[in-house]
Amino acid sequence: MDLKPPPGGAASGRRAVGLRYRPADRELPRLVFKGCGPRAEQAIEEVMRAGRARLVRDPALVEQLFQLPVEAHISTDLYQAVATVIAHLLIADKQWLSGERTHV
Repeated sequence: MDLKPPPGGAASGRRAVGLRYRPADRELPRLVFKGCGPRAEQAIEEVMRAGRARLVRDPALVEQLFQLPVEAHISTDLYQAVATVIAHLLIADKQWLSGERTHV
Protein backbone atom coordinates (compact mmCIF):
# COMPACT_ATOMS: atom_id res chain seq x y z
CA MET A 1 0.00 0.00 0.00
CA ASP A 2 1.17 3.44 -0.65
CA LEU A 3 1.50 6.13 1.77
CA LYS A 4 1.31 9.69 2.76
CA PRO A 5 3.89 11.86 4.48
CA PRO A 6 3.67 12.14 8.24
CA PRO A 7 2.28 15.45 9.51
CA GLY A 8 4.76 18.18 8.71
CA GLY A 9 6.96 15.71 6.81
CA ALA A 10 8.40 15.84 3.34
CA ALA A 11 7.76 13.45 0.46
CA SER A 12 10.68 11.35 1.74
CA GLY A 13 8.57 10.64 4.85
CA ARG A 14 6.13 8.40 2.98
CA ARG A 15 4.61 5.55 4.93
CA ALA A 16 4.02 1.99 3.82
CA VAL A 17 2.27 -0.97 5.35
CA GLY A 18 2.11 -4.58 4.29
CA LEU A 19 -0.77 -6.94 4.91
CA ARG A 20 -0.83 -10.71 4.60
CA TYR A 21 -4.08 -12.48 3.91
CA ARG A 22 -4.39 -16.17 3.19
CA PRO A 23 -8.03 -17.24 2.88
CA ALA A 24 -7.13 -20.90 3.40
CA ASP A 25 -5.78 -20.06 6.87
CA ARG A 26 -9.19 -18.70 7.89
CA GLU A 27 -7.54 -15.83 9.74
CA LEU A 28 -8.03 -12.11 9.48
CA PRO A 29 -5.52 -10.12 7.45
CA ARG A 30 -2.38 -9.42 9.46
CA LEU A 31 -0.07 -6.40 9.41
CA VAL A 32 3.35 -7.77 8.48
CA PHE A 33 5.27 -4.59 7.74
CA LYS A 34 5.22 -0.90 8.44
CA GLY A 35 7.85 1.64 7.67
CA CYS A 36 8.46 5.27 6.87
CA GLY A 37 10.83 7.25 4.69
CA PRO A 38 13.70 5.27 3.15
CA ARG A 39 12.49 2.03 4.73
CA ALA A 40 9.07 2.46 3.11
CA GLU A 41 10.61 3.37 -0.24
CA GLN A 42 12.89 0.31 -0.12
CA ALA A 43 9.97 -2.00 0.72
CA ILE A 44 7.91 -0.62 -2.18
CA GLU A 45 10.82 -1.09 -4.60
CA GLU A 46 11.38 -4.67 -3.42
CA VAL A 47 7.71 -5.57 -3.78
CA MET A 48 7.59 -4.08 -7.28
CA ARG A 49 10.80 -5.80 -8.33
CA ALA A 50 9.80 -9.21 -6.96
CA GLY A 51 6.23 -9.02 -8.19
CA ARG A 52 5.17 -11.02 -5.16
CA ALA A 53 2.58 -8.61 -3.83
CA ARG A 54 0.26 -5.88 -5.01
CA LEU A 55 0.55 -2.19 -4.24
CA VAL A 56 -2.54 -0.15 -3.47
CA ARG A 57 -2.57 3.58 -2.88
CA ASP A 58 -4.90 4.42 0.01
CA PRO A 59 -3.33 7.03 2.31
CA ALA A 60 -6.25 7.10 4.77
CA LEU A 61 -6.16 3.32 5.23
CA VAL A 62 -2.38 3.34 5.58
CA GLU A 63 -2.67 5.94 8.31
CA GLN A 64 -5.12 3.73 10.23
CA LEU A 65 -3.11 0.54 9.72
CA PHE A 66 0.06 2.29 10.81
CA GLN A 67 -1.41 2.54 14.30
CA LEU A 68 -1.41 -1.27 14.69
CA PRO A 69 1.60 -3.22 15.92
CA VAL A 70 3.37 -5.44 13.39
CA GLU A 71 1.96 -9.00 13.40
CA ALA A 72 -1.43 -7.78 14.68
CA HIS A 73 -4.60 -8.83 12.92
CA ILE A 74 -6.61 -5.94 11.56
CA SER A 75 -9.06 -4.39 13.98
CA THR A 76 -12.82 -4.67 13.52
CA ASP A 77 -13.17 -1.03 12.50
CA LEU A 78 -10.94 -1.76 9.48
CA TYR A 79 -12.76 -4.88 8.22
CA GLN A 80 -14.80 -3.09 5.56
CA ALA A 81 -11.94 -1.00 4.17
CA VAL A 82 -9.49 -3.93 4.03
CA ALA A 83 -12.14 -6.28 2.58
CA THR A 84 -12.83 -3.76 -0.18
CA VAL A 85 -9.12 -3.61 -1.08
CA ILE A 86 -8.79 -7.41 -1.04
CA ALA A 87 -11.92 -7.84 -3.19
CA HIS A 88 -10.61 -5.31 -5.71
CA LEU A 89 -7.27 -7.12 -5.91
CA LEU A 90 -8.92 -10.54 -6.33
CA ILE A 91 -11.07 -9.23 -9.17
CA ALA A 92 -8.06 -7.58 -10.83
CA ASP A 93 -6.03 -10.81 -10.53
CA LYS A 94 -8.87 -12.86 -12.02
CA GLN A 95 -9.17 -10.43 -14.94
CA TRP A 96 -5.42 -10.47 -15.45
CA LEU A 97 -5.31 -14.27 -15.56
CA SER A 98 -8.23 -14.40 -17.99
CA GLY A 99 -6.48 -12.01 -20.36
CA GLU A 100 -8.43 -8.88 -19.50
CA ARG A 101 -5.44 -6.71 -18.65
CA THR A 102 -6.43 -4.10 -16.10
CA HIS A 103 -4.45 -1.95 -13.72
CA VAL A 104 -4.99 -1.79 -9.98
